Order: sequence, then structure tokens, then C-alpha cells
Amino acid sequence: MTILEIIHALRDKVKKRLPISIILSLIIAAGVGLYFSSIPGEYSATARIFPLSANSSRGASSPLDQIRSQFGIGGGEGSNEIYDLNELIISKRLSFKVVNSITTNKKFDKLYKWLVFDHNSELPFYEDKIVLGDKKTDSLKNLIVGRSLLLGRVEVEKSDNGYTSLIVKSYDKELAKEINENILIALSEFYIDFVTEKPRTDLIQIQKMRDSLSTELSLIERAIAGQIDNSQFGVKASVNLPRAKLSRKQTEVQAIYSTTVNALQNARFKLLSESPIFQILDYPGEPYSFEKKPWKKYAMSAFIVCMILFSLWFCRKIFINIIVEELKKA
Repeated sequence: MTILEIIHALRDKVKKRLPISIILSLIIAAGVGLYFSSIPGEYSATARIFPLSANSSRGASSPLDQIRSQFGIGGGEGSNEIYDLNELIISKRLSFKVVNSITTNKKFDKLYKWLVFDHNSELPFYEDKIVLGDKKTDSLKNLIVGRSLLLGRVEVEKSDNGYTSLIVKSYDKELAKEINENILIALSEFYIDFVTEKPRTDLIQIQKMRDSLSTELSLIERAIAGQIDNSQFGVKASVNLPRAKLSRKQTEVQAIYSTTVNALQNARFKLLSESPIFQILDYPGEPYSFEKKPWKKYAMSAFIVCMILFSLWFCRKIFINIIVEELKKA
């Protein structure tokens, strides 16, 4: 067969089977469209945040830097390091804390219960619903279930200008907002605890040293007062020697005490100055983004693909004959 004959044969076959191809393609496209139209839409609550960092000035020296310099405190460069928010969110420490948080919804005392209800509310009939266990005996199991649902709804996007977007999707827009807010709170608390852990430890230790020195100084002062009272009834030479020793010890302890008090003030300021600020550019809430599968697009794509496949199927004998003829020639 010549190429022209092949083209005419294909055209005739497609034309002959065109009505049935259209009918079958429409049926399949309708099924695809019906399936995707049944998939519920999701609301998205988005929060845009600045990098999590400690108080730090940019450019010229600020009053905070001047006080740091006076106290001999560094700028806290280590606390300016930005960690992967996505890794923090998927960690057990933060994710369990989020799903176990108390909700504002009076129907659910814990966030994981709200997550499970939201998941089950739009579940297709052919999938099994999630059933939570007993609150006491299966508490860890419930948290694991809630965590798996949570991680499937959270996205972290980083932009080139340094901002980070935290996106939470849910069938219930209020749930999406609450999840986003709880994640922001958990992240903020984590950074504060992480950055201020050493200053807090130093502050506690210095406070103990100051209290101990204060007690010792009070004992010395009482001993000196007792020596003064005894000097009125004793020989002056025999009394002055112990008093001189006590005075020297008082001076030494007083110097250490003064240094400790200054160090305590420095530690308090360091703890305050290194507390990170969680800066939020856009809070999660109205307006929410709503996303639903474009069922018309999927139906049209299914119709076109089915038309092509059915046409090829009805022309299969022509293609087989062409292949057989070519094999005979070879």
C-alpha cells in the first residue's frame, strides 16, 4: 500500500467508528469529571514570617550594641543562625506538641481530634475512617495518627528575598488557621528555649553564688560585730588580731560579691538581649485561599486521550497489515 492509500484507509476507518469513539470517550470523560468534582476543595492559611533571629542591629551601632560593649557581651552571632523550619516542624518534639495542643473549638479539646474529624468528614465511601483509641491507654497512638495527618497538610516555602511562607491546608478554614498559629507558637518557643538555654543556666549558677556569698558576708559581719562587743571587756591587743583577720576576709568576700552582682546583671541583660523575636509579616487568616481540582480540565483531557486511543484501536488491523507487508518485503 502506498502512503496515500494508508492515509485514506485510516481516515475511512476513523470516520466509520467516530460515533462510537465519541460516545465511549464522553462516558469515560464524564466519569473522570465526576470523580474529580467529588473531591472536596481545601482552604489554605498562609503565614509569611521573617527569619527567626536574635535582636541584632543592621548597619550603624545601636544603643543595644553599646550596652553589650559596656558589659563585654558579644553580639550573639550564633543565635542568628537560621535552621530549616521544615525539619523543625516534622520533628517529633514540635509536631507532637502541636497536635496535642488545646483548641479554641469547643467540640474538640485537642487538635489531633479536630484533625481526625476533618479528615473523616470528606473521606470517600470506599476508604475506612480513622477511629481514635482511648484517651489514656492509646494517647501515644492518637498523637502519632494526628501527627501523620498534620505533616500531610503543612508546606514550607522559602523565597529568594529571605522570607518564609508557612502554608497549612484543611477542609475547615478555621482548622487551617489554628494549625498555622500553633506551629508558629511552637517554633517561637523552641527558638527562645534554644537560644536562651545557656544564659538561663549561667543566670541560675550566678544567683546561687551570689546567695552563698551574701550568706557568708552576713556571717562575717556578725562575727565582726561580736568582736566589737567583746573588745569593750577584753584586752585591746588580743581582740584586734582576730578582728583584723575578719576585716581582711570581709574585704575579700565583698570584692568577690561585688563581682558576682555585676556578673548577675550582665547575665540578666544577656538573657534579655538574646531572646529571639518571632516576626510575622502576614498572619494566617482571612483571606483564605481555596483550591479545588479543575474537574473540567481533567474531563477534557480524558476525552481527548480516549479519542486518540479508540481511534488507534479501531485502526489496529490496518497497522498490523502494514507491519506484515513490511516484514514480507524484508
